Amino acid sequence: MSWPAGGAHATGGPTDPAPVGTVFEYSDGYSGTSWTGTVLGIIELPRSEFGEGAPGRCIGVVGTLSPTNTEGLTSEPYSSPPIAAVAGGRAVDSLDGILECEPQSAIDAGWGRLSEAAVTVGTTYPFVEAVFLAGDPAPEPELVAVGDTSSSDAMYFQPTLLTDLPPMPEGTPPASSAPPGDGAAATATPLPVGSPFDYSDPYSDTSWTGTVLGVVALPRSQFSDGAPGTCFGIVGSLTPTAAEGLTSDPYSTPAFTAIIGGRAIDNLDSLFECDYQTAEAAGWGLRLDAEVTVGTVYPFLVPVFIAGAEAAVADLIAVGDTSSTDAIYFEPTELPELPPLPTK
Repeated sequence: MSWPAGGAHATGGPTDPAPVGTVFEYSDGYSGTSWTGTVLGIIELPRSEFGEGAPGRCIGVVGTLSPTNTEGLTSEPYSSPPIAAVAGGRAVDSLDGILECEPQSAIDAGWGRLSEAAVTVGTTYPFVEAVFLAGDPAPEPELVAVGDTSSSDAMYFQPTLLTDLPPMPEGTPPASSAPPGDGAAATATPLPVGSPFDYSDPYSDTSWTGTVLGVVALPRSQFSDGAPGTCFGIVGSLTPTAAEGLTSDPYSTPAFTAIIGGRAIDNLDSLFECDYQTAEAAGWGLRLDAEVTVGTVYPFLVPVFIAGAEAAVADLIAVGDTSSTDAIYFEPTELPELPPLPTK
């Protein structure tokens, strides 16, 4: 973490917090990712219907992050700085906020969780971090902290309360924008669909061969919350070439993500927002159901949901961890319908 111009005696300390909008820099100690960003303020968030109902208040810290250096095409999401609110003398992180608070309206508007900040160098990522302040009455936030509050390196911001979400920050690409940013993106030379790839899981004895065949449009699910967005499916095949037991471990399959507007999209919302049952009935399966014997071809479909009113177009399809140098990239060829089931 580095302080704003002027050194550690400038605003940004716990007794002299920086105004919202002040730029900070942060370097993760465990990866090759570094960031620049800012805190824009605090918004009120509704309580989640899945919370325990304990008395308290939900707030969302909103701001921006942009990676300045990455090891792979995108940042490692867990290299982003921890964000906390200091209230009642305590540093309160987002752990309880995950269950007690509902940030979905902000997410639907284009703000993302820090845990999903997989973006290319130079891409602005607007974030919302939900924080639950327990108590009746709940304590007022005194500071917003960026970084480890138990160290001298954390930076502090004024807890400015906003009446609504701020305008989407400049430099944030729309979902259907052009290619990823510079830097590590130069390593992402896409293969044509149908090209074979090999993948070995680093945590098991399972290895795979496979290919990506393209992307197909998917309808919205009947269980969708109705937020505007686009659904499509990445289709291809996987075949285990080695397994520890009779069948492959489905959790050893590679991740498949779409790179759109500089973001790697891989979220659980896709399973609820997109209707993939017709594809399943036609013989395509989710990758985490790929429990098959060595040599058996498994046709897979990965649903992808992109929030936003504009139709989303993928820039790349990624196989593997986009924050590493080992990922493989494919051209995002759009198919008019599901292709014939692959048999080899």
